[in-house]
Amino acid sequence: MTPIEPINTDKAIEDEDDGMRAEYDFSNAVQGSHAAAYAEGIEVRVDGEPRVSMVALDPEVAAVFSDSQSVNEALRLLIKVAKAVQDLPKEN
Repeated sequence: MTPIEPINTDKAIEDEDDGMRAEYDFSNAVQGSHAAAYAEGIEVRVDGEPRVSMVALDPEVAAVFSDSQSVNEALRLLIKVAKAVQDLPKEN
């Protein structure tokens, strides 16, 4: 996963087709107002059902995984190993 690049506001202002409409007003916007929620992890719900859960990875973990698929594959393997260990007979 690559880090998010900061937005070059000078280029965005020069770009005529930046997708922003003239009626959008961000004059009262607060930068980072939802940052704490994202850091804690969020769950997106559609029609009341969870669809996407997002979690923040520590930098050293994120450096190992290139995308969501690789994280999911690693976690599935961990789940499989944990289940296999649980099924082992207990030593007396």
